[in-house]
Amino acid sequence: MLRWRLLSSFILISVLTTAAYFDWQWGQPESLGRPGILAMVLLSLFAALATVEFAMLTLPALGGTAFHRAVMIVATVAVVIAACGHGVMPNSWQETSSMQWLLASLVGGGVLIIGVEMLQFGKATAAAPSHQVLGRIAATVLAMGYIGLPLGVLGLLRQTPSNSFGLWALLTVLAIPKIADAGALFVGRSLGRHKLIPRISPGKTIEGAIGGFLFGMLGSLLLCYVIAPGLFRMPSPLTLPMAIGYGVWISLAGTLGDLAESMFKRDARIKDSGGWLPGLGGMLDVVDSVLAASLAAYLFWQLFPHAGSTP
Repeated sequence: MLRWRLLSSFILISVLTTAAYFDWQWGQPESLGRPGILAMVLLSLFAALATVEFAMLTLPALGGTAFHRAVMIVATVAVVIAACGHGVMPNSWQETSSMQWLLASLVGGGVLIIGVEMLQFGKATAAAPSHQVLGRIAATVLAMGYIGLPLGVLGLLRQTPSNSFGLWALLTVLAIPKIADAGALFVGRSLGRHKLIPRISPGKTIEGAIGGFLFGMLGSLLLCYVIAPGLFRMPSPLTLPMAIGYGVWISLAGTLGDLAESMFKRDARIKDSGGWLPGLGGMLDVVDSVLAASLAAYLFWQLFPHAGSTP
């Protein structure tokens, strides 16, 4: 299991690193490309795979068919594309803000699923009883908000306010929760004595959670004071106190995202959301903490757009 986990992690990190490099290169002033193109493609792919797994968690108990799963996937991916696509559209199309495109995709997806259920209503079979219409609509809207919106917001974060900062900010959302998760696992196994929420995740401990926050804080400092000036050739975007606060904030959000997905899986009585990545589980298992962290990061940079930035 450990061998497969390491192999899957190596492949995933290699793909993300390569994509990040080319995405950053295409965002340079001399390049004919636009920043965020590869980010949009990968985030859309992640959203599709994660939604397939989410559909398997929710729709079978609601009489959902393959057609309902397809509608859920299309609606969720459309949210990601609407958010990420704004920055890669032709300039003439960019008069409409990215948030307006995002809102339109959410409304459009909701109208789509309600319209599909209206067309199917009255044709209920044992596999798709009509009294579960509300459940299927709610599950699809939840997929759009739980998967599509956070990954779309991550795409928005990639495109603001500059090429280097956007990619660095995206990296913090991907790296800090995983660093915190690794720290929580290490500290929890070494020092864990008190269970955090055993009904949802029996393996998580209070000591592990504290360790995760400390590791997340260290990860934030590393990203601010080593990665930002070394890899992206820009001054640290945050002062020391803000960097520490940012690390704890993102780690906390990532922990909540991890617990939320654990609750979904425990309710569905499964261990992993899928088997796309041997040793790691499914795509939803990989991005669970990132989903919550992306919203937390976007909120942070909206509230503190120039927090501690150096000239």
